Amino acid sequence: MRQNTKHIMILMLLMCITTMVRAGGDVEIVATNGTVTASVSKTENICTLTVKPDNDYYITRYDIVIKKMADASHAATRASGNGPGISNTLTLEGEDPSDLGQERTYTFQLQGDEYNYKVEATFRQKKIEVDDVQTNATDGSSSTTPQASLELSVSQDNNVQQKEVTVVDENTGVETTKTVNVVEVKLDNLSIPETTTGGGNPQEVAVAIPATITSSDGSTEYAIKEIGTGVLSNISASVTITEISLPTTDDPLKIATDAFKMDDLPAGDPNHKVLTIKSPLELLDDYTLAGSLQENVESGKLKATVTPPNHYWTFSCGVDVIVPDGITVYTCRMTSNTQVDITPIDDSDLLINGVRIIKANNGVLIACTDNSDLNAYEIVAATTNEATGNRPATGDAKSYGTQNLLEPVIERKNYNSEEYYVLKDNEFHSILNNSSKVPACKAVLKKPNH
Repeated sequence: MRQNTKHIMILMLLMCITTMVRAGGDVEIVATNGTVTASVSKTENICTLTVKPDNDYYITRYDIVIKKMADASHAATRASGNGPGISNTLTLEGEDPSDLGQERTYTFQLQGDEYNYKVEATFRQKKIEVDDVQTNATDGSSSTTPQASLELSVSQDNNVQQKEVTVVDENTGVETTKTVNVVEVKLDNLSIPETTTGGGNPQEVAVAIPATITSSDGSTEYAIKEIGTGVLSNISASVTITEISLPTTDDPLKIATDAFKMDDLPAGDPNHKVLTIKSPLELLDDYTLAGSLQENVESGKLKATVTPPNHYWTFSCGVDVIVPDGITVYTCRMTSNTQVDITPIDDSDLLINGVRIIKANNGVLIACTDNSDLNAYEIVAATTNEATGNRPATGDAKSYGTQNLLEPVIERKNYNSEEYYVLKDNEFHSILNNSSKVPACKAVLKKPNH
């Protein structure tokens, strides 16, 4: 009888050990500046994480790392090499909300009863400060200028992505590739500290707003998508910003009205200052039509800079632009399959209110009349433009006659190689690859009978 009791006790002990071995599924949470709670469903084999950032913090799904850990009863087996590794990163399912400060849920798949899980959540501050933005003197001097500081905040309407970037080791020069998170941010403030470089007079400087800022740990790339109201309100009296360059981006930034307001004086006041805004050429029409930079347009201070590689270059834009000094504008037509005739556009067809203007949505050929290459030309948005709040039209206006076979390229796009030529090295060539997109603000030559 005592022997049977012993057998029963041993059996119960084995059952307890089995239960302990299969009691995995514990979830350890490691998080600060926010809360993460886990709910495990053994029936559905899923763990649901409820994630809530603290005030002034945010998080994305890419900031959460989930590792499966063999529990203590299986660790020796895993370490012996007879099974999978002790720790493996799992995939987190679920979408980020557009407001990254909101509460949300994610899920991950349980991997078996013998595993426990560790969740590491990195909550990040919504406010980002950068204090090493370079400025340049615009007063004709080569004097040293102070660095500008930017205050950024995570946008409330976000579309978080990931991308591969190349990193170069400073010591060895070896290149490696890593994945970073791309988080959209708004520029809230641009400030420049006091400086004595100007010798008692305010120093005139230009500031180039960067497209992206990389976090100190290198894991996140903050992409500037918005510019808020009154970002220049903290500029010291020893500095005068005369020019702001907007970054090259795929889409135009959302710029608030009065974002670059210089003073509180009315528009007609002789002491009222209007900032020069330099746009990438491809976005000049977007910023002109948006309306938030209307005062800059009306003052002739919204512009782009072009440095053509050759004597002849094709051009188009979705808005009216002022013809730079020192260039001649032509139309093109083909008299045969091999002959292109160019005809200068008469000033009577260009002049509007005494200013030579290339009208919106027209493809033209431009020549540097001084026969110099690599000269920089300013393309200024004309005051004839009216803000519509819409993206530019993409059609061909044919303002310079139906015989002009140059068609505008308002947005970067593909063209059929059998129908169009592109200009390269002062000559028109067939498009070699239909998958190659022609850059915006150029023009393509349509072949006859197509």
